[in-house]
Amino acid sequence: MESACSPSPKSVRMSRHATPQAERVTVRGGSVLTVMILLESRILAPALALGRRLGQRVLFLSVSTGGTLATWMGMRPEGREGVVHVMMSPNFGPRHPLAEVVNWPWGRQLARWIEGDMRGPQPRNAAEAQAWTSPYPTQAVFPMMALVKQVRQSDLSAFTAPVLVLYAEGDQTVDPAQTKAAFARLGSAQKTLLRVDDSESPGQHVLAGERLAPRSTGPRLAF
Repeated sequence: MESACSPSPKSVRMSRHATPQAERVTVRGGSVLTVMILLESRILAPALALGRRLGQRVLFLSVSTGGTLATWMGMRPEGREGVVHVMMSPNFGPRHPLAEVVNWPWGRQLARWIEGDMRGPQPRNAAEAQAWTSPYPTQAVFPMMALVKQVRQSDLSAFTAPVLVLYAEGDQTVDPAQTKAAFARLGSAQKTLLRVDDSESPGQHVLAGERLAPRSTGPRLAF
């Protein structure tokens, strides 16, 4: 998340995969309400407040499930004023055909039976291991899918901030059809949906960045 102020923006970065375990927000049980309250009180609201103190407007840059959280925050009164959003590969539904099973009755038990206690591939290199946590606990999927369902079922017309959404048709992590459907429902008067086809990252989910898509970073910055 960046505060857009001249001459150079200041930035506030949310906790990410590489954050030490002791600094992470730990949520047990997967209650989407608990997740939202913790994220708002500990991360999102303080970061927005700091961004507003640093500059006149806040640029909320989000990736994947960060886009789900940004959408949820943008529907709340405290998340609307003076905020501009850029969402890259936002998660409005995973591409995995069994992902929605998690939200079914007995879905969590079934997910553990299918995946085991841990899921995800081993990192391909040291840089990827530093930036992502993989494999990760299967139970981490439960609050994520509850959040995705909650946001999808919300009145997305309440999201009115200017927004740029970047997505790839070849994204193997999130479903581009869900991205386009959610985008169409956003209430923003200024909104742009940009298809990205030049990312060299495996699975087309990462659309820029020196670790997985360095050649795609320049075109994203130039947009």
